[in-house]
Amino acid sequence: MLIIAAGLIIPVNAKALDPDRAISQYVHDHWDNEQGFPSGAVYAMTQTADGYLWIGTEAGLVRFDGLEFRLIKDESGAFTTTGVLGLAADTDGYLWLHLQDLTVLRYRNGMFDKPSTAARVLSFVSSMSSTRSGEVLISRMEKGAYIGHGARFDMLAPANELPRSPLLALAEAGNGDVWMGTRDAGLFRLRGGKTLSLKAALPDPKVNCLLAESDEGLLVGTDNGIVRWDGSEFRSAGIASPRNHFQALAILKDRDANLWVGTDSRGLLRVNAHGVTDLRERPDGPLDAITAI
Repeated sequence: MLIIAAGLIIPVNAKALDPDRAISQYVHDHWDNEQGFPSGAVYAMTQTADGYLWIGTEAGLVRFDGLEFRLIKDESGAFTTTGVLGLAADTDGYLWLHLQDLTVLRYRNGMFDKPSTAARVLSFVSSMSSTRSGEVLISRMEKGAYIGHGARFDMLAPANELPRSPLLALAEAGNGDVWMGTRDAGLFRLRGGKTLSLKAALPDPKVNCLLAESDEGLLVGTDNGIVRWDGSEFRSAGIASPRNHFQALAILKDRDANLWVGTDSRGLLRVNAHGVTDLRERPDGPLDAITAI
């Protein structure tokens, strides 16, 4: 099953999203406020170990159990939880929320909180992600990149090793490298305590999204298409140059090796050995901006 944000569309295939099928052969459901989905933009999605799908929206944190959407509110009134830009689940059962006011909260068992041991770190946050082992990565504006160990956050890369440009995307590769994409200064890699700039050969210096593929492989979504880092250089990600000019907003690879790309103006793209196709609700329908997958 593939879940994307454009209203909310869920293409469904009983077994998997077969790469040999045309996108027109997928059945999909679409939810908006008439079907119980809160109104407003969708910014992020993740799933926790209990099976719930969590959706970060303009209205706040939304939980989907497969049938119904529920807007989760802070009943204590201690926190404002609208404008959820990012979500990350950790191994302790917490769901971390990156908010539009650039703060970070966590949620578990109906309660929102901000760990007192990390309250200073969890402000002026420009991006958030999770590692392969379920730890939380964050970047603080003009402070650097941090990794969370429970309620404690340790610095990974100080600001003096990074550009002043805010970090917009974080990802951990299979070999432990941490990749950091910036708003206008390209891509940086943290390895062995050293930070290296890899701006050259990117189609655009603004990096919106990252997806680790293997020990060293990385997909990079920019304001001018996507490229693949193969461990030594940037290569094509399977989209021919004339068509690889769009703002990539989200990237996901499914278990059948289909690559899905959410774009600002070309809708949802599927990339595989058969080429590049887009998902529309109708053959002649519009191509919505896809902000999360």
